[in-house]
Amino acid sequence: MAGFEEIVGHTWEITQLKNAVKHQHVSHAYIIEGPEGSGKKTLAKAFAAALLCEEKTGNACGRCLSCRKLAANSHPDVIFLQPEGKTYKVEDIRQRLNADIVVKPYESERKIYILDRADELNAQSQNALLKTLEEPPAYGLILLLAQNADTLLPTIRSRCIRLPLRPLEDAQIRESLQKRGLSKEDVDACTAFAQGVLGRAQKLAASEQFKDSREQIVSLLKQIDTLGFYEQSKRMEQIFSVNDDTDEILDIFYAWFRDVLLIKASGDTAGAVFGQEKPILRRQAGRYAYTALDEILRMTETMRVRVGVNINKQLCMEELLATIKEKTQ
Repeated sequence: MAGFEEIVGHTWEITQLKNAVKHQHVSHAYIIEGPEGSGKKTLAKAFAAALLCEEKTGNACGRCLSCRKLAANSHPDVIFLQPEGKTYKVEDIRQRLNADIVVKPYESERKIYILDRADELNAQSQNALLKTLEEPPAYGLILLLAQNADTLLPTIRSRCIRLPLRPLEDAQIRESLQKRGLSKEDVDACTAFAQGVLGRAQKLAASEQFKDSREQIVSLLKQIDTLGFYEQSKRMEQIFSVNDDTDEILDIFYAWFRDVLLIKASGDTAGAVFGQEKPILRRQAGRYAYTALDEILRMTETMRVRVGVNINKQLCMEELLATIKEKTQ
């Protein structure tokens, strides 16, 4: 089992947990909060490993039987819970946590429960959990992993130490991706679209559909001035056949025109996602007014909302492309 030192970023949160282990001031419950891919489960497992490690150094050694079992998700005193469906059932909390936690640990000094997607606990499940949080056994530790802890009841939040995982710096994500041997273009793109979330960057880096659709969209946008309606529609069909994640596609559109606006405003590609396309970006910067670029960016976000309420995504993209084309000077 990897220790805290294997985690990229989150230095403040790791320091808090390491000090808690070192000084034996561990609370009975923590909320680890952050977007999908931010490393909530990795941090929770490293914390659990540090507490249960047989070498008692305050960090996971990675060698002892406890660390090896935790790495294989087979440690009897570390229980992983997640909802079956959209929400946790109240019986799951009562049986798999409340009734189980009164049984003393099998092998360790502690018994640790890691609840993934804890913000999907409904009111009944939270009230069932609250009973345990109010009077937990001394050996019990509950780690709630949530994207948005504000969905939890105030009575739950007040009984937990809250650790929000902040976005990583681009340099940290870029360094991690460079170790995978990716091209500079792929590293820059994945870093830009990750928005400070390493797991998201790693997922994009491993996604052939993201790379293929990115290349197709860039090709489309580079030729937007010369393509007719039929060809635009055909290109979008091809893009959707490769990648049907409309949010991801709209992210690429948004990033392209943000780069155009950046060059128009500063004349520089520093910080641009598609900086390698500087000649095309510069030419388009001269063909769009500031107001037109602002409208395109706003419309891109509007299309995201429309697709989210099940309006036909092909029609939405065709409308966006028509707007982009008519805004050229």
